[in-house]
Amino acid sequence: MTVTCRMAVGSLIVVLALASRVSAQSTPPDLTGFWVNQYTPDLSRALGRQPPFTPHGAERWRTVDTAKDPTGFCLPPGPTRAFTAPFPFLLVQHQTMVAILYEYQTIWRVIYLDGRSHPADIADYADFMGHSVGRWEGNALVVETVGPNDRTWLDTAGHEHSDKLKVLERFEKDGETIKW
Repeated sequence: MTVTCRMAVGSLIVVLALASRVSAQSTPPDLTGFWVNQYTPDLSRALGRQPPFTPHGAERWRTVDTAKDPTGFCLPPGPTRAFTAPFPFLLVQHQTMVAILYEYQTIWRVIYLDGRSHPADIADYADFMGHSVGRWEGNALVVETVGPNDRTWLDTAGHEHSDKLKVLERFEKDGETIKW
């Protein structure tokens, strides 16, 4: 799958290996399973370049203090960092939603598939994991997340983001892997 985070990250490809067998695929593919992801501590290395920065973001990156890592203060990791951490997760797929249960900090996330849009007042109630809605494009689950608060980092290296972050993810199952 390809992750596109406007204002922060261009695209990143991470391959997630299936740790246990899942049942036969249906249409759309069944993503349910226990998955082990590829640890990606620095998104810029995976991208081959630094993500695009605003002038303020460039200054924050230049002066990043990893001692102030939000997860070091037991704060949730946010939607991108949860996938790039070295811990497995469980995907549970239902007709109207997909739940992602992360081992990392025992946090969870819901991707709504019922056609709803994001709440109009999401900026008033920013959340660590944001609000996610998805749709199927062929065999790919395309997810848009908005409203993550600015108290998370995109990765362990310290790439920060604002509360205006919009994350676009694409989950594509290929045999016993998921491209994210």
